[in-house]
Amino acid sequence: MRLWIDTDVGDNPDDAVALRCAHFHPEVELVGVSTVDGDHDRRVELAGSLVDAPVYRGDDRDLAAIVEAAHPEVLLAIGPLTNVAALVAAGTTVPR
Repeated sequence: MRLWIDTDVGDNPDDAVALRCAHFHPEVELVGVSTVDGDHDRRVELAGSLVDAPVYRGDDRDLAAIVEAAHPEVLLAIGPLTNVAALVAAGTTVPR
C-alpha cells in the first residue's frame, strides 16, 4: 500500500510510534509525510529522523501538488485535519 501520513508528531509519542510502524511494515510503501499544527520545522526534523520518506511542512503552498504527485493509495491523518481540509478545498483527490 502506498501511504501518505499527515501528523502532528512531537507532542505525544503516539505519532512517532505510528510513523515507525509504517516505516517498518512490509506491506507499506511510505510515499510521504506532512506535518500539521504548530512548529513545522521541528516536526519535519523529528519525522525525518523516524522514517525514510520525504517529509514536508504542512503549510507548504505546494502541498496539494506534492501529495498528488506521490500517488498515495491511502492518506492517514493522525493529527488535526487542517491539511486534509486544505487538500480537499484545493480539489486534490484525497485517497480513501
